[in-house]
Amino acid sequence: KPFGTTLGDYPPVIIGSHAQINHSIIGPGCEIYGTVTDSILAPRTVIEENASVNRSVLMDETIVGKGTSITATICDKGVIVGPGVTLGFKTSSKPPANFEAKHLLDCQLTVIGKNARIPKDEIIGTNVIIYPDVDETDFHTKMIADASTISQIGRN
Repeated sequence: KPFGTTLGDYPPVIIGSHAQINHSIIGPGCEIYGTVTDSILAPRTVIEENASVNRSVLMDETIVGKGTSITATICDKGVIVGPGVTLGFKTSSKPPANFEAKHLLDCQLTVIGKNARIPKDEIIGTNVIIYPDVDETDFHTKMIADASTISQIGRN
């Protein structure tokens, strides 16, 4: 058993009657009720109804809420994206490099850390870093501009 698991340890993939999957790799135990295109979903990832994932990598047990749109995003394990969220939204034709990590993130991706919680209806640009374990209280506006960083700084 490499890494302590086998494919038999996961439930089967569930694909809803209106789901669409194109050019993607789907891990065991995933539930897909929306659209997944040119993406990789690790085990037990859930894509709810009317949600779309495009050119993204979502690690284990990520949950994507209803009506959410994800483009060019990498999510670590256990991320929960609320309903109606837009991730990877370009606010300019050539987004600048991330303000805090110019040397690391200048490729028009959004990167979300482990166990982060993204509140409903949030709009998040590209070259954005969202640190692990942030939650709804760490978001102070409904639009996160390109090249921004969201962290727990200031939270008690």
